[in-house]
Amino acid sequence: MLIMIISMTIFRPKLQIEKARDGRRKSDMNLISKAVEDYLNDNPCYPDEGFLNDCGGDSFRPYLNKIPCDPGTKQPYLYQRPECSKYALYATLTTENLSQQYFESEVVMGNFAVSSPNNPVVAVRTESEPAEEPTTAPTSAPVYRYGCFSGVCEVLGPYQDCDPKYDRADCRGMCSVPANECGGQPTPTPTSAPVPQYGCFSGVCQVLGPYQDCNPRYDGSDCQGMCSNPVYECTTP
Repeated sequence: MLIMIISMTIFRPKLQIEKARDGRRKSDMNLISKAVEDYLNDNPCYPDEGFLNDCGGDSFRPYLNKIPCDPGTKQPYLYQRPECSKYALYATLTTENLSQQYFESEVVMGNFAVSSPNNPVVAVRTESEPAEEPTTAPTSAPVYRYGCFSGVCEVLGPYQDCDPKYDRADCRGMCSVPANECGGQPTPTPTSAPVPQYGCFSGVCQVLGPYQDCNPRYDGSDCQGMCSNPVYECTTP
């Protein structure tokens, strides 16, 4: 009973924080949606893709004083404009809509969407909803294994690092900005130390020099006990 009370004391505040962030994400979606509609009233098309990449900035004034960022990841929300008069906005909630995802060309866009009336987007059900709110610790941090290369989001190799790097296969739409190009270099594959070789000299097992050869030669420092036999004396081939 005491353990249960302690668990609820520790983890419930974290759940409330995540719920508050989800509320902020929904509010941001509505704010951006209104801004792009206002933009369309003054222009022939909705804004170009990539305008949300300046999240935290004011480059979309007067329609937005400040472009919102995701309150958890601090990354921009995803925005698509498949046609001049169509758009869709995506966010990822952490306490709601956990059983659905929106996809675009097999890339996960998020589990919450707002779109223009003429561009309905359909979510795909992925798994069943949890029976009740989680009271355990949050899941492990996302794995950042994607980077921008010449404007294209690509998976990093096993020994490759990148700065900046991302946790999603679309690099969260950041590859259209040249400043987000991968700045890392491939990390060389680690090599193992050379294995010393040994030979028999006057009945004694000795290590061979870097430019010394011997026949026969051995991997172990005891020459497998063969040095007591003159037949196995080291000879240069």
